[in-house]
Amino acid sequence: LSALVSLVLLHGIRLAAAGLDRQTRASERLDARQSLDDLLRRTLGSATAIPRSVGGDFTGTPNAIEFIAAAEDGGPGLYRVRLAFERGRLILRRELAVPQGDPRAAVSVIASDLRDFRLAYFGVDTLDAAPAWHNSWRQLTTLPLMVRVILGRDADPPRPPLIVRLWNAG
Repeated sequence: LSALVSLVLLHGIRLAAAGLDRQTRASERLDARQSLDDLLRRTLGSATAIPRSVGGDFTGTPNAIEFIAAAEDGGPGLYRVRLAFERGRLILRRELAVPQGDPRAAVSVIASDLRDFRLAYFGVDTLDAAPAWHNSWRQLTTLPLMVRVILGRDADPPRPPLIVRLWNAG
């Protein structure tokens, strides 16, 4: 009888440990996803409207975006930021907009094992047009009002798109 009780007790402990492991993995995935969303919000939201004549531009395609941003975490100054989807990875590059020999540049893989990454841009592309979503944002004189990020990982269930407001867009 004691052997049977011990067997049931050990089986219950094993099930509880497996449930705890599953819960821990799910919590870690959620934390990583929220950290990535926060990083994308902070990075994209820092885009600055600087005239093209002094080197500022905002170029967006369905799988890459490049812009000028004012950032302080790498040191004060204007930075050229590029976020691109390359071979299943999301790469963030940041360097001084006018480096003049300054070595401050960083390249980071901020997400890997991606199956899907798409960008879209919301705003007006001409003065008399109504705001709408666009697949690309090139050769335009203003920043888009918002950027939509669709991001899918191989191991994660589908998730809703991330919409980031560009505060410097006006």
